[in-house]
Amino acid sequence: MPLRLEGLEVVLTGGFATLGRAEARALLSSAGARVVDSVSPGTDLVFYGGPGAGKLIEAEVLGVPAWSERAMLDALGVLPPVEVEGPLSDFAGRWGRMVGELRVDPRVHLLNAHLGLPASEEELDRIEARALAPLPLALRNLYRQANGATLAWCARGAENPGLLNGPLTPERVMELGVPMGGCVCLLPLEDLFSDDTPISWGDDAPTIRLGERELDASRFHAALRVFDSFSMQRVMAIWLERRTGEHEVVMGDEYGARFTHSRRTDVECYIKAILDTRGAVDVRRVMFQSDADGLARDRIIWPQPHTQF
Repeated sequence: MPLRLEGLEVVLTGGFATLGRAEARALLSSAGARVVDSVSPGTDLVFYGGPGAGKLIEAEVLGVPAWSERAMLDALGVLPPVEVEGPLSDFAGRWGRMVGELRVDPRVHLLNAHLGLPASEEELDRIEARALAPLPLALRNLYRQANGATLAWCARGAENPGLLNGPLTPERVMELGVPMGGCVCLLPLEDLFSDDTPISWGDDAPTIRLGERELDASRFHAALRVFDSFSMQRVMAIWLERRTGEHEVVMGDEYGARFTHSRRTDVECYIKAILDTRGAVDVRRVMFQSDADGLARDRIIWPQPHTQF
């Protein structure tokens, strides 16, 4: 259900990608909101854009919720529809319903929920050229709807850091140091395929077993990209083979330093599992953890009605 703006006091901060500041103020005012320049205890919410969103700290201190540019566009009814077909074509709708359920669940304290703006086809093509591999259709469809997504929640009464305004980052997830009920930190495309992202710690063994195959260890690590930094101790990564676009989603434990004791799945199954389990941290830990020496031969297929968590 779209956010109702009428009667709300709102603050704008940061640079917006789709609207100029004056245009955003005018649209919000016409929708019945009162746009003010500074955050105060009477502020109902903050809409934030990109770099320079300095008022987020004030909002966090005062307990004022902060919503993304995408949420503002949704509330104003000016976000262009994105037509997506195939795997994960319903991601944005399901994410919105999941967040809506968490907001009204009396057992849950929702700390953070952010959905990025859609990535353009030009952005996707540029990243594909940088990756030197065709991007899986499920991955393209995911980013066609949202270029990055973050979520954090904990049980009511559990220790928590209060609001976490703005999108989470891997660094901030590491700093939290508190038990989370659910956490998702899907990286934006530029971060997912940046030059800094490859994982190259290597292994003691010269080869890695990937299902039924053996790969050169350096080749395996060079093709890994951190995809979801969902906890302090563990991250999810995509292994994307150059030329073929073959891929696996695997978990790295020991603070993201070891990716060779994990079960495997694909992007579509992984995202469906996140949506079905509200991003529950422990579910992913149990699903992917493997005591096998090497990446387990059995793949995770979701849903798993026979599995109890």
